[in-house]
Amino acid sequence: MTTDLDLDAIQARAEAATPGPWDTYQYGGDSLIEIAADLEDTGCGYSARRTICRFDEEPLDNDPTHREWTAEEDWAQVQSDAKFIAVMSPEVAKALVAEVRQLRAEVGARPADAIEYSIRIPDGTILGDGWTFDLRDQEARLERYRCCWPEAVLVQRAVHYSEWAETQPAPAAQPRPTA
Repeated sequence: MTTDLDLDAIQARAEAATPGPWDTYQYGGDSLIEIAADLEDTGCGYSARRTICRFDEEPLDNDPTHREWTAEEDWAQVQSDAKFIAVMSPEVAKALVAEVRQLRAEVGARPADAIEYSIRIPDGTILGDGWTFDLRDQEARLERYRCCWPEAVLVQRAVHYSEWAETQPAPAAQPRPTA
């Protein structure tokens, strides 16, 4: 499933949110969880710069297809949700936006006809540890794998956008004239 990310909106929301780091703590007989910024265990409780949100033990669940959870399952889900939100602090969201932008720029900077090569072994697996843009390097690698997978073949694809398809061997290198 592909999701169109509105990176500008994500960035704006992250910049408007309370800066982190964020963390969680439980209180009220372990029936409440709070997410707080700059949380510190003082030894006799917690201190925080700001409370971000609070979760209780009985979240609203109006999904008619959802089976009824036990109290333990419900509380475990509340804890998991709170911990997930806490790790997605504004700093993390901004770092992810920056990473997506950088990767998109790198992909956009590659030539449209860039071809990536790899090896498909007999079970259909594409060996992802050696993708390369150099056909000769991949042919040499294939020869090293022939002892394990005699039926392995070279495959190629347009960089990150197409399915793998078998390729033909590269023509023999021409010797360079000497003077």
